Amino acid sequence: MLALREHLGERWRGQHLDGGPKLFCTEGGCRLARVQQRFGATLTTAEVLRLQGEVIKEALHRHHWPKDEGAGVAMITQYTVAADPNFDAGLLDKVYGIRPALDAWASVRERGDQASNALP
Repeated sequence: MLALREHLGERWRGQHLDGGPKLFCTEGGCRLARVQQRFGATLTTAEVLRLQGEVIKEALHRHHWPKDEGAGVAMITQYTVAADPNFDAGLLDKVYGIRPALDAWASVRERGDQASNALP
């Protein structure tokens, strides 16, 4: 996000936040296949699902505060709620069973006024 905001720089004519372009992250999520690529193809299904939740939680926390990666980010969305066989990044499995990713997504408190979200 920092690099994108720097690239947009003075040319940005849209809304501003935190001294630069205001950004909306509309393709959040973490594919199960990507978890296996990054952490190991031999992981159990339970490990892959747990790590998917951890990756989502870390991304939300990194972009949820008005500094560093979070500066200028006004909204983050989840790519899909239920699993899609072609792009499995769901918070729920294909029959709407809860995955650890849903708990990760739900654990981040509302952003609200940026000044009220000082890191604990």
